[in-house]
This record gives sequence, C-alpha cells and structure tokens, in this order.
Amino acid sequence: MAKKKEVPKPEEEILVLHEKWVKAAKEHLREIIIVAITAVFLASLWAFYNYYRQKHLEEATLLYAKALMTTNEGQKKGLLEEVIKKYDGTTVSLEARLSLCEIYFEKGELKKAEEELKRVATKTKGALKVAAEMGVGYFAEDEKRYSDAARYYQKGASANIGLEEIAYFDLARVAELQKKWGDAVKYYQELISLKPAENKLDFLQVKLSRLMEKVGSKSKEGEG
Repeated sequence: MAKKKEVPKPEEEILVLHEKWVKAAKEHLREIIIVAITAVFLASLWAFYNYYRQKHLEEATLLYAKALMTTNEGQKKGLLEEVIKKYDGTTVSLEARLSLCEIYFEKGELKKAEEELKRVATKTKGALKVAAEMGVGYFAEDEKRYSDAARYYQKGASANIGLEEIAYFDLARVAELQKKWGDAVKYYQELISLKPAENKLDFLQVKLSRLMEKVGSKSKEGEG
C-alpha cells in the first residue's frame, strides 16, 4: 500500500514562504541599499544644483545692476565684462553683452558692437536669437554687405515672432539699394498684406506704385 503523502499545514507553508522571502531579501539587500542611497544622493544633488544655480544667478544680477548704476564708462565696461566672464551662459550675461554692444555702438566702435551681437545670437535661441541676428544685419547693411543683411532680415520675416513688419521693410530697403526692383515690390506687397497702421500704409502704397512703374519700364526696355 502506497504511503500517503504528507501535506504541509497552512502555518508551515507560511513559514516556508517567509524563509524564502528573507533569503531573497538578503541576497538583494545590497542592491536595494545601493539603489536607495543613489536615489537620496541624486535628490540631494538636484537640490544643491538648484540652490547653486539660484545663488549664481542672484550674484550675476547684483553685479549687472552695479554695472548699470555706474556712471563712469570705463568702470561700467569693466563690470559688464566681469559679468560675462564669471557668469557666462546665464541670461544676465546675455543682457551684459547687449549693454556692451550699446556702449560700443555709441562710441562708433561698430565692429566690436557687431561681435557682441553675434555672440548673443550664438548663445541663445528663439526671439532673442532672431532679434540679435537682425541687429547683425544692420551692421552688414552699413558696410554695404547687402546679401548678408538680407539673409539676416529674412530670418526675422519668417520667424513669426512679431518682427515681420520691420523685417519686410528692411528687406525692401536692401532690395532697392541693390536695384532689385522686383524683389522690392514683393516685399512691399508682403508689408501691405500685414495691414500696417494707416499712416504707414499710405507711404507703402506710394512706394509700391513707383516701384511697379520702374519694373514696368524695365520690362518695356527689355522688349525693345
């Protein structure tokens, strides 16, 4: 006669399962502790980073404010350069570069002013980048580098950040300077389609009609 298999009692099953869990927990305890320590460390690191970043920004802002309040031009320039050097990469350093650009522009040091705007454009994005690039376009236009200027103005026209009216007017002006009457007509038409203020609209319509006459006369000359 076959021996009857003994079935563990419910409480014995619980003990066996508990022992298995304890054994598994001990095996993975080191891993669990490492994960926990890592999580705590990362949380502390993030908190420290936020604190450092905020403190860094506050220090930069204070130094920039000091530069703005300084009436001596040499000292102001030195403080702005210090902001840029110490706090490069912050929004405050970009503002300091723009202030430096203004100083250079007022002194007639156009190349230095242009360089500061170019640095702003390379270190930022979005509306500020486009605005800085359009500023670079004005320097290019001043040096009669009209193709470069048009390239920068085109960015403002297509960026859809509220600079379209200014950008198309700049493009039209540069096209006229290059005697590209057809392009100028196109840009003035774009301007009118933006529905500018009435006083501007009258001027633009007069400009457009005169340019279209030039385009028409050129076409007739070509036919002759």
